[in-house]
Amino acid sequence: MRKALLLGIIPVVCLTMLTGCIPGFYTVGTLYTSVRTPAEAVAYYGPTATQAAKVSKVTATNILGIIATGDASLEAAMKQGGISKVHHIDQEVTSILGLWSTYTIIVYGE
Repeated sequence: MRKALLLGIIPVVCLTMLTGCIPGFYTVGTLYTSVRTPAEAVAYYGPTATQAAKVSKVTATNILGIIATGDASLEAAMKQGGISKVHHIDQEVTSILGLWSTYTIIVYGE
């Protein structure tokens, strides 16, 4: 009985510990994650906007940890939305069992 209980608990503990390997996010779920948070560090040193008149989204997708595609860079978002001055940036992460995940940058500016 004790051995069966131990064999059932070990995989759950291991999966929970593996979710800590993803830097930069506030909370990550083992089975499903869908969080939207402000971006902590931004590599943008240009003029800042006084209002968030324009919004642009860019996404990168990861499948099975084998295939990753997309351009979720700040530069791509600014170009797509015609933004020259950044007001603020949010990030959105969605993951299902770590098998499929998306990372989206949402840029607000003018």
